Amino acid sequence: MKREIELYKETIDIVRHESGSRWYAPVGSQNWKPSVTTIIGETIHKGKGFEMWLGNHPSYKIACEERDKAADRGTEVHELAEKFMHGEIVESDKEEICKHLMSFEKFWLENEVQLIDTELFMWHKDVPWAGTCDIIAKINGQYAIIDIKTGNYYKSHEIQLNMYAELLRKITGKPVQVIAGLYTKGRWIREPNYQFKKFKLNIDIALSVSELWKFLMGGRPYPKAKLSIKTKFQIGERKDEYDLL
Repeated sequence: MKREIELYKETIDIVRHESGSRWYAPVGSQNWKPSVTTIIGETIHKGKGFEMWLGNHPSYKIACEERDKAADRGTEVHELAEKFMHGEIVESDKEEICKHLMSFEKFWLENEVQLIDTELFMWHKDVPWAGTCDIIAKINGQYAIIDIKTGNYYKSHEIQLNMYAELLRKITGKPVQVIAGLYTKGRWIREPNYQFKKFKLNIDIALSVSELWKFLMGGRPYPKAKLSIKTKFQIGERKDEYDLL
């Protein structure tokens, strides 16, 4: 699988476009495909647990601020974990971030992990979605896609990993054997802990969600273009245009 991924990288350069949603296409192509997270975010509701979490805050604004802080924390953990996997020394002065990293390190040491790639942009002409997976590795002898999660489990995570698995299968020609969420913990007390949650491989659910997204979005085939923002403004003195008034 490692060789196939290296060949894939050599033969195709992928660009990512963000305009409220996320899209991928080969360089120079207009064959845009929505990201896995875009499809899921616009299709799948997080459920009653998420609604209860929102309801436990004094206001929706405060809930959104906390949600955004959690997203920033997750991004930081992802970036540091990637450096760690590639042999770099990583550090942070934030206790919660360090606890997540210790949790990740424990997973790494307790399992036989042979890293293949990280943060791989995946696009294939025969798959109606694209995306970026966190970790491709051989873990305990099996080819796996692993997604790092710093929050709670949601059913949508299973759909996300199945969509990544189908992309990687098309790219390499080899089936993925394990898909899993790695849930690191940032508030443990005595010793670091994590949850490595394996999901059932199910391409049918991935295809169904993709079709539902197409229906809801009206078959939107490409990202919405952003309007360029002007920086200079001037009212002209073309009075002749108003002579008839």
